[in-house]
Amino acid sequence: MDPYNITINLVTDIETKPEDLILFFTLIITAVIGLVSILLTFLTLRAQRRHDELSIRPIGNFHFYWGPDGTKLSICNSGIGPMIINSLSILDNNGNKKGELSDFFQPAGFIEWLPRGAQGEIASLKKLKGHALVAGNEITFFTLKLDPTNKEHAQKSVQFRNFVKTLTFKLEYEDIYGNKQRDATTKYEPVIEP
Repeated sequence: MDPYNITINLVTDIETKPEDLILFFTLIITAVIGLVSILLTFLTLRAQRRHDELSIRPIGNFHFYWGPDGTKLSICNSGIGPMIINSLSILDNNGNKKGELSDFFQPAGFIEWLPRGAQGEIASLKKLKGHALVAGNEITFFTLKLDPTNKEHAQKSVQFRNFVKTLTFKLEYEDIYGNKQRDATTKYEPVIEP
């Protein structure tokens, strides 16, 4: 007998006793049920992951605070899942992208623009890349603290508010699964001037 030429004929090798046929079909049915179970498990896990992705979606937003004591521009996560910031772009009136908010104050520079006694801080937009923001939290990328009793400070606040009205802010971000979310784009348009 040739060991490489082995053929098994299930129909002829199995005796035709009813117990053997029942056993044979039971094995086949068990194998099919096992394969269907594995397929259903895979589909259920895939549906669960999709549900998780949709149920913890971040929503990027901007907050502008204007008060007598200063100004604050922030990125806020209004969704229910963590947000990972990819980029924050600032566009001027003509749609030209600037690298940093401080670029808008050139050639004098932001520090020279500040009135005496005021405090200001600009976060580097490049440092925001990859920053994770938990749902309900915000990160401030511009702060200007003013003395409400100083007339020069009040004038600079109005000047800065009018300047920010000419800008468009664009936030690109993703969720923790790496899914890019719809860009948040806004322009400061106050309903009521402070």
